[in-house]
Amino acid sequence: MGRPSFPRNKEMETPIALIHPIDNAPVTQSFGEHPEMYKRFGLSGHNGIDYGAPVGTNVKAAAKGRVSYVGSDEKGYGIHVRIQHDGFLTIYAHLSSTKVSVGDYCHAGGIIGASGNTGYSTGPHLHFELRVGNQAIDPTPFFISIYERSTSRHNVRASPDAWAPPALKMRVVVDQLNVRSGPGKQYDDIGDLPRGQELSVLDIWSPHECWIEFEPGRWCAMTFAGQQFLEPI
Repeated sequence: MGRPSFPRNKEMETPIALIHPIDNAPVTQSFGEHPEMYKRFGLSGHNGIDYGAPVGTNVKAAAKGRVSYVGSDEKGYGIHVRIQHDGFLTIYAHLSSTKVSVGDYCHAGGIIGASGNTGYSTGPHLHFELRVGNQAIDPTPFFISIYERSTSRHNVRASPDAWAPPALKMRVVVDQLNVRSGPGKQYDDIGDLPRGQELSVLDIWSPHECWIEFEPGRWCAMTFAGQQFLEPI
């Protein structure tokens, strides 16, 4: 299997190559999505990638670099870490805790904190951002993972030249979880799932809250109104 060719930037001596900063978590919002939501912040769309994950999930450095900031912004990123790399910067936001300090050197894959729901957040998740200079850019082309994770309203899928990974699986973490005929409370209630039920994810829908389809025409919420109903397994 050939390695992909990564774009270079004139400010960098080496190309950007990233690993996903969190394991076994779906991408619930991609770069550039929902421009109407981000217009109030002076942005043309979502300026990073969101991963749906329970509070306390390990967050990893996406590339080797040195920690340049650890702090909190209650109206924005919440508890977050910034790592300076060779010509680019990564941000890990809405954390519940951190495990690094300013000046620490991080290897790619090193644990830097735990995901959370701090700052301006509608539910537990990790916001991951890539910047070159002061400009946020789409991280997606720079990931070297062997498969593409699902993005909002796209099926879980493998890269064309990669082995197909096992289906993303979730487990119910509440006593009773409603099943709907579509991705939202406006759809018919067609059943319930018990705590501990394991599901294979077919599709993901995340305009504001995260819903998953686990069987054709059968949907349930992963998060809703800040509450977590499912966890990756």
